Amino acid sequence: MIASYDYLDLDVYWNARVFYQSMGYRVRLGCSASNADLLVVLRGSPKEVDTGFRGVIHVYMYVGVPQEDCREHFPNAEKIFLISLVPPERLSPSVSYVEGYLPVIPGLWFTSLSKADGHGRPVHISNYKEIGGDRYQEELLQLARSGDVDVYGSGWSRHGVNTGRISHWQANLLLARSPCCFGLMYPHQRGLTLSGRMWQAPLQGCYVITEQGTNIIRAPGVVEVGSFLESPFPHRMHPSSRENLRREAAGFWIQATERLAHDLRLAQRESVPQRARTRGRILISRGEMLAMHLSARLSRELSRFPAWGKILRAKGGRLLRGAAASPDDRTTGG
Repeated sequence: MIASYDYLDLDVYWNARVFYQSMGYRVRLGCSASNADLLVVLRGSPKEVDTGFRGVIHVYMYVGVPQEDCREHFPNAEKIFLISLVPPERLSPSVSYVEGYLPVIPGLWFTSLSKADGHGRPVHISNYKEIGGDRYQEELLQLARSGDVDVYGSGWSRHGVNTGRISHWQANLLLARSPCCFGLMYPHQRGLTLSGRMWQAPLQGCYVITEQGTNIIRAPGVVEVGSFLESPFPHRMHPSSRENLRREAAGFWIQATERLAHDLRLAQRESVPQRARTRGRILISRGEMLAMHLSARLSRELSRFPAWGKILRAKGGRLLRGAAASPDDRTTGG
């Protein structure tokens, strides 16, 4: 079972779901670990103590803030692995530290580079971070206001930049057209974890311009700079250069994910039927991304016509929800 107790990052969940399915697990998303052999904790901790769970727990510490190892909440768990790029300050008894990030499945995120026009603009895809007084954020805001960087996400309008949120599907297309994107982390995250853009953008052949000291695992396609205003970001990329970057990033994350599986003592099934099922699950997840994108677009259009929108949402909501949910979510997978 995959659980995220305070917030669910969909890109992280999609990667994790395919990863554990490829290891032979039937995956469901929820908060109750009953009848599960393996509990995967992506974020947060449960509010109650579960003395009945006796399986294995994988706790990911990718947000860059202290994460409980869950021993107090699952005192009878057989084994707990805490996964982080930086060793935690302390661990409970019988909790093992695994150096690693998150599983990344490159095939989930590939966008056809034929859709790249070669003249895309630098972008930043993230909600505005209320951190105040951060030099990197102030420089990024300056670039956005001057029109040198296109920004997507919520919260920017309060600071003089008119933009809005976009879907995961749209983000992939934007990155596939852009020569580079700007990554911005909270100050307390820098040097402890990675920005999600550090794996997503290079898989689209897009460089990531990020703060000094943040690429702690030397991921390909990530360029550290001391100042966003002085960064030598490219304004266009040759298709072959973009493809080379994407190939290098895919190889890097495949190896990192295989190493993570090994360190977590997971046995990957290499049979032809299993590989075929994994490809099918990737298609299901990509279908979810597209369905959620189309649903959001439809909702925006319907908001222009409140009366008709109310009727169509009532009649079409069930269909859209069914399209956005995979068979694995409804039947606990295969």
